[in-house]
Amino acid sequence: MHTHRNVSSISAKVIVWGFVLSAAALSAHDIVTLFERIGAPAPLSFLAPVFIDGVTWLGKLMRSHSLSKKTNTTGLVYLVLGGGASLAANLTAGETLGMKLLGLLAVTGFILGEIALDKIEAAPAPPAAVTVDDETKAKRSEAARKGAVTRKSNKAKATRKPRAPKPATVESLEQAYAMASAPVSPAA
Repeated sequence: MHTHRNVSSISAKVIVWGFVLSAAALSAHDIVTLFERIGAPAPLSFLAPVFIDGVTWLGKLMRSHSLSKKTNTTGLVYLVLGGGASLAANLTAGETLGMKLLGLLAVTGFILGEIALDKIEAAPAPPAAVTVDDETKAKRSEAARKGAVTRKSNKAKATRKPRAPKPATVESLEQAYAMASAPVSPAA
């Protein structure tokens, strides 16, 4: 049933969005940590994810199906640049191998989530049932009846022997073969 597919599509999108938002939160944490570590004041380091991950989110919005192909292509460039900067920041922020891998997973998760959101589509709705009023039904029935009568008549004509030609009458033959009087020689 179509409703089941739509529920599946919505459920998949909700799961993917949860995945993407979790990845964004982890990425933002790693970026803030990195900027604090390299000397940015704590309150200002919270702006770094806005610029780094913001480019990625802007690219994501530019990839909308409702925008032009050119805008979609530019959005992909933003996604790659923002994702690359985010990946570099997440790997650099990790102090342990586990934190570096978690940063890698965050960016990879965001990318996979973006791909999934591009690919998940609900099946098209089945065509609506066409309702026909009684007058139209009657006209169609009458047309079908007339068509059947015509087909029957045409079939009967096709199986009939051709008519024999009518016998010629003497008058019609005389008229058809009437010849002018033969020319008479003036010498006679």
